[in-house]
Amino acid sequence: MLDRLPLELLHMVLDHVTRRDLKNLCEVSKNIYVKMVPCLYESLVIKATYPSAQSVNDAITRSNHSQLVHTKHLRLWGSYHEIEAYQFCSLHDFLDGRLQAPGDVDGPMSKLILCGDQQTTTFDCIPIMTHNMWDLKTCFSEEVVLLINRILETQEKLTTISLLTDGDCIVTRIRHASCAINLAQLSELQHLSWRGLKRYVDFESVRQFIAAHGAQLKTLHLDLIGWDTARLAWRQVFRKMVDKHAILPQNFFAQCVLGLSLEEKPYTLLTALQRLTLSQVSFIPMEVQLTGALNVGQLQALQLINCPGTFRFLRQIVHSGMPLKLKLLELTFNPEKLNQITDESQDNITETVKAFLEAFSGLIDLYLMLPTVSWDGMCQSMLHHKSTLRRLITHGLWRTEVGFQQDGDLFGSPEFRPRISHDPGLEFLGISASISEMCTITVPTILFPHF
Repeated sequence: MLDRLPLELLHMVLDHVTRRDLKNLCEVSKNIYVKMVPCLYESLVIKATYPSAQSVNDAITRSNHSQLVHTKHLRLWGSYHEIEAYQFCSLHDFLDGRLQAPGDVDGPMSKLILCGDQQTTTFDCIPIMTHNMWDLKTCFSEEVVLLINRILETQEKLTTISLLTDGDCIVTRIRHASCAINLAQLSELQHLSWRGLKRYVDFESVRQFIAAHGAQLKTLHLDLIGWDTARLAWRQVFRKMVDKHAILPQNFFAQCVLGLSLEEKPYTLLTALQRLTLSQVSFIPMEVQLTGALNVGQLQALQLINCPGTFRFLRQIVHSGMPLKLKLLELTFNPEKLNQITDESQDNITETVKAFLEAFSGLIDLYLMLPTVSWDGMCQSMLHHKSTLRRLITHGLWRTEVGFQQDGDLFGSPEFRPRISHDPGLEFLGISASISEMCTITVPTILFPHF
């Protein structure tokens, strides 16, 4: 009966059907398949089952190229979790006991990038792409940059781009690869995610885009993997390119990538920003300037993951008195993940987070992973959002006798247990807990408990 509906009405009905169910419908009805092919291929994920260039090439070959004309959202995904850190990225291999020469037409990316006349890519047949996700954890070799820049040049309507790259690939370091992604040409880009940026030219790509189009950016997600290693890599090239005697910035990201100055009055740089995720990005000593530049007062979502100066930044937000509109907040801080002389786990975390949570209301999602804090007081601050809070995850880290951080048992904590059951609106609860406590505690108001 569905295949007899007018196309417009069929689209309205199938908007409420999962992609898996839609595929099943297309398998049993040729008429529905013919009508819904554009919907099926609008979002395409090409998966490589093994972290190798050949696996990526095979995945591309298996895809239905004739249907790429319908694709608007393209994601290249690789099983990169098996790759050892500081080794080769997923697209480089040793051949005949030597590394391939740069630009080798028989290189690992040749089948993926170039077709026939060596001037076109496999994806040139996609007329309009709005979302592109490069989740292969590759380095930015000449081959990779050639492909990505080719896509960016031909896809002027891109609104979303996501990059997952490997700044520690041995091949890139040996060849001193300096190819850069040209993000500044994306005049309609509104959502930028880059995990793994480390090279000087990576930060230059971000700097040039923000200088050209930062005012239209709605989502920004940057993961430097390690603040200290990224800062060192940036400084080494900066000294060579500028002046080895030049004064180094105190915070290269804030001062050189975002273009902020310690002396200037704070101003809003990213005026349209609504969702901000930063991992291993330092706020020190630019807390005041960053509070203004990052449009904190208008953010809907804020996620800070192992960022040096996190709590100084939160205190500055509270001190500024700006009203907050946050619906989602994530604070993750594991001192073991930061190579710091100053131990920020002693930076009055409990009072800082409490004051921040009590400075506004309306949170729907709250995710906390913090070193030793007073969870009794923390829970009281959480209840400040109880009329709206739906999803809560708390993960406590306890300091061991030798100074390391280990998972804490919040369910077994008498100061945490009675407080959380006071919020009847929770739909999802995640707590770090020991197995022995899971069967003894029940929270009947929680629909989907998660431990």
